[in-house]
Amino acid sequence: MPAGPRPIHSIKPLVPHKPKAPPPDAGLPWGWIGAAIGVLVLALGGAGAFVVVRRHKAGGAAAPGLFGKLKARFAARTRTPQAEAPERRTTEPAEPTLE
Repeated sequence: MPAGPRPIHSIKPLVPHKPKAPPPDAGLPWGWIGAAIGVLVLALGGAGAFVVVRRHKAGGAAAPGLFGKLKARFAARTRTPQAEAPERRTTEPAEPTLE
């Protein structure tokens, strides 16, 4: 034996271990399923954005939709009590004072 350190290629592990490959997955291909769902969400988002831009360019809807009807209904409810009782309005502050 020559004096000095041993070469790297001659050093061997005590117990040889072979790397074990994971067993093949027999389940569903979740990567493909996730990719398909992602593409579907992107397509629906793009279609929704297209519809919003198209409605905006057209100048709004011809007939009031559900939100327009609800706005009118709640606006009618809040306007009638104020119109019937104008004497309720006073100049006093709404907060109590310390006097």
